[in-house]
Amino acid sequence: YPASLQDAEKIFGTAGIDNNTLVVVYDGGEGPIASAVWFALDFFGHKNVKVLNGGFRKWVKEGRPVTQDAAKVEKKKFTAVVSQPEKVITLADVKKRDRNIVLADARSFKEFIGQDVVPGAARGGHIPGAAQLEWTNFSDSLETFKSADDIKKALEKKGIAKDTKAITYCQIGLGRSPMTALAMRLVGYDNVRLYSGSWEEWSADPRLPLEK
Repeated sequence: YPASLQDAEKIFGTAGIDNNTLVVVYDGGEGPIASAVWFALDFFGHKNVKVLNGGFRKWVKEGRPVTQDAAKVEKKKFTAVVSQPEKVITLADVKKRDRNIVLADARSFKEFIGQDVVPGAARGGHIPGAAQLEWTNFSDSLETFKSADDIKKALEKKGIAKDTKAITYCQIGLGRSPMTALAMRLVGYDNVRLYSGSWEEWSADPRLPLEK
């Protein structure tokens, strides 16, 4: 995510976004990528942002119009405000977290058990006490979100209720964990935060424990 308010203002303003702009974020149909942009905009105070369900792949499959022309973007003034800094937490926060807070690992099962060690990870496994909640639990055909009932069932299966405080993480904190957070927010689970350093940061310190 942008490292400062100034970075956010420059990036979003250059993209033609001001504080009143309706932003619709989409990706190629992968799902998690668009969710990361949604989370960044939301974190810096922009509430008028939506994610195109299914992304470009679904758009094309439905026969909707496309173009190869580059859009003309007029630079605007974006004012970044972080009203809820706790939405993104640090390594120190994770280490001292309360036992009642659910730590949700949005990576694949093979990553979770340490069988797959992806580039950027110094070690395989997961943060002790974390629940495996792969982002695909919320993904349906064409990477659209599942129904609200299915999302709630997946969360309840891991003991996550509406009033449960949860922290999501993935490999780098950009993609799978924001999509998990978005799925939770879609069904009214607002007590979700994101560990931005995620497994890449945790695994890099050999002094930190892990589980497989």
